[in-house]
Amino acid sequence: MDGGEPIMTEETLVPVPEGFAAGAKLSPDKYKEMYDRSIADPEAFWMECAGRLDWFEKPTKAKDTSYEQGEFRIKWYEDVFFKLYFYFLDLHLETRGNKPA
Repeated sequence: MDGGEPIMTEETLVPVPEGFAAGAKLSPDKYKEMYDRSIADPEAFWMECAGRLDWFEKPTKAKDTSYEQGEFRIKWYEDVFFKLYFYFLDLHLETRGNKPA
């Protein structure tokens, strides 16, 4: 640090309004369970997450990462080509094709 950045020394917990929390799709308990699975078996966890997407071809490997100096890399689902425009356009064409984006 160059001395200009503030250093956070304590944690502040901001309560979530009940109305907002009631509409959440993920409870704190479910988040903790998912987090624990992601740490225990990251490959299986992220492959399960990949299953929630409509791929043209299913990936066979979730990630390839290295944080070593000189070998740094972060690759996700590298053995497939994912076309994002499908999610932005084609997926909604039938139900929203006559509406502006």
